[in-house]
Amino acid sequence: MGSKREKDALFEAIALMGKAFASPRRLELLDLLAQAPRNVDELARASGQSTANTSQHLRALHAAGMVTRTREGTSVRYRLAGDQALRLWLALRDASVAQLAEVERAARDYLGDEVDALGRDELIARLRKGEIVLVDVRPSEEYDAGHIKGARSIPISELEDRLAELPADREVVAYCRGPFCAYAHDAVRALQAAGVARASAIALLGVVTVSQVICSLGGGVLVDRFGTQKVGMLGLLLLASTVFCVMVTPDFLAGAAYAAALGAGLGVSHVVGGAGLAEHFGTRHLGSLRGITSVVGIFGAAAGPIPFAVWPPQTGYAIFLAAIAAAMILGAVAAPRPFARAETAAP
Repeated sequence: MGSKREKDALFEAIALMGKAFASPRRLELLDLLAQAPRNVDELARASGQSTANTSQHLRALHAAGMVTRTREGTSVRYRLAGDQALRLWLALRDASVAQLAEVERAARDYLGDEVDALGRDELIARLRKGEIVLVDVRPSEEYDAGHIKGARSIPISELEDRLAELPADREVVAYCRGPFCAYAHDAVRALQAAGVARASAIALLGVVTVSQVICSLGGGVLVDRFGTQKVGMLGLLLLASTVFCVMVTPDFLAGAAYAAALGAGLGVSHVVGGAGLAEHFGTRHLGSLRGITSVVGIFGAAAGPIPFAVWPPQTGYAIFLAAIAAAMILGAVAAPRPFARAETAAP
C-alpha cells in the first residue's frame, strides 16, 4: 500500500493541470485555441496581452498538458492537446455558468442585451431548407480552421462594408466562438440596425416621390401665377431646408422632413427649370437648352458628395448652403431677355 507522501505526490501532479485553469488569461488563451491553432504573436494580439505575458501563460498550459507546440521557422505554433483538452475546457466553462451566478452576471454585462437565438437542431433544419443564411463572424483564420457546413465567412470587422452581400429575402443568423463571444451579438445588432435602415430608406423614398409629384403639379400653378423668379426662390429655400434637417438630428423624423423637403424642392425646381428657360431664352432652342442644363445638373449631383469626403460634415453643409445662396442671388438679379419677351408677344 502506498504511503501518504506518495498519495500527496499523486494529487499534486493532478493539481498541476488544475493550476492551469487558475488564471483568467490562460482560460482566454484556451478559448482562442479552441477555435484554431495560433502562434504567440497572434494569441497576444487576439487577447490584448503582451507577447512576454502570453508566452509565460502558454508555457504553463504546456506544462499542464493542455496545449502542444510545434516550431514553424522562427515562430512556435500552439494548439489544444487533443479532444480531451477541448472537452475539459468546455466542461469547465459550462459548469461555471450552471453553478456560479457571478459568471452569468458577468457574461450578461459583457454581452449586453439578449438577442434571439436558435437551437442546434432548429439551426440545422432551417439551414438545410434554405430558410436562413448562416454567417460566421469570426476572423477568417478561425473559419478556415473549421466551421459549420453551409456557413459563409464575413468577419465582424468587415460586416458593415459587406451587408450588400446578404440577401434581403431570408433571415440572417450569425454565430461566433461560443456563449461568451460578443461577435455574434454585435453582428445581430448590426444586422437589425441595417434592416431598420433599409425599411426606413424605402419609406423615405416614398416620401420623396409623393412630395415631388405634388409639388411638380403645384409648382406649375405657382409659376403661372407668380412667375419663375419667385417660385424658383421657393425651390431653393426648400433645398436649403434639407440641409438644416440633416444638421439638426439624424433620426427618422428628421429623415422624413428631409425627404419631404427634397421632393418638394426637386418638384418645384423641375417646373421652374422648364418654364424659366422658355421665359429667358425663348422656345426656339428649348430642347438643346434643357439637354445642356440636365447635363450640368447630373455633374452637379455627382460632385455633391465631394465636399463631405474632403472636409468635415459641417464644412460640407456650409459649402452646400453657400451654393444655394449664390443661386438665389443670381435668381434675384436675373431678368427675362428682351428677345424672349418679343418672341412671346409675337402673333
